[in-house]
Amino acid sequence: MRAQDGSTQETGRREGLRITVVYTGMGDPEVHAAGCADIARTMKTRGVSSEELDAADARAVSAHVYADQIDEGEDVDDLVVALSFKPCALAQL
Repeated sequence: MRAQDGSTQETGRREGLRITVVYTGMGDPEVHAAGCADIARTMKTRGVSSEELDAADARAVSAHVYADQIDEGEDVDDLVVALSFKPCALAQL
């Protein structure tokens, strides 16, 4: 967090989170903390893909994953519920 004098302070909250979004093709995209052991198990399934990204919060993840729908007029906040946030990611958001 930036103080009024321009210095930074630790707030106890990370500015961003490295997450992995897993697209299974069935159901909602799964959001895991990067490095989660469940990612490897899920990736063994045929036709599954994933991507890593840095995100500040659930809204930022939704904005990235659903960018096309948002460009077509969908509300980013409404699309947050269409993601399956796993406990590993929720603990860090």
